[in-house]
Amino acid sequence: MHKWILVLALAAPAFSQTGTISGKVLDALGDAADGVNISVRSSSNANVAARTSRTGEFSINLAPGIYDLTLNVANMRPFERKGIVVKAGATERVDIRLQENTQLGTLGEDRLAAAEDNKRHKQLTGPTPRTADGKPDFTGVWWRPAVTDGGSPQFLPAAEALAVQRRERNNADSPQSKCLPGALLRLGPLWQLVQNKTNMIVISDDDSPGFYQIY
Repeated sequence: MHKWILVLALAAPAFSQTGTISGKVLDALGDAADGVNISVRSSSNANVAARTSRTGEFSINLAPGIYDLTLNVANMRPFERKGIVVKAGATERVDIRLQENTQLGTLGEDRLAAAEDNKRHKQLTGPTPRTADGKPDFTGVWWRPAVTDGGSPQFLPAAEALAVQRRERNNADSPQSKCLPGALLRLGPLWQLVQNKTNMIVISDDDSPGFYQIY
């Protein structure tokens, strides 16, 4: 009997060395958002990823500390929660209700349509294509970029506040809302790169005038 008590006493602390962030992700209509990639980053930039279940639930075990949680769902506004405190042996609940982006859930531009499109476009595997002089060759037709790791550096506080403000205004200040060329990094859903030794042509089906040149 004493041996068993000793074993339990030694084993008990091992179960309390981590805490948990758990919750449920719903879309703007209140439906469970399944298959959503969730990224949790610590102050040291260590990244932990999880994926929601069919019911929209997720659970991530973490060492005690302070974390930032982000998720990006196609055709929905990005979500971020900063400064989540994880304590040993405790669960921090983060329930998320996604919001529509500027497309407002228009048929064909809604979350479910984007999810079905993404199933048809898998991440590339194998060696990187190269040009004759050994440089990476980006020539081809590409699908919308996907955020797989936020990485570093992060926004400065002033830039982050401005980005949040613009999202809350449904990007009314976007150049595209005034029929002007979009930002360089705003690509998709379908675009083509034509590359040679001196420059690259970018052709987009969702921009005006629809192409530009990178030297």
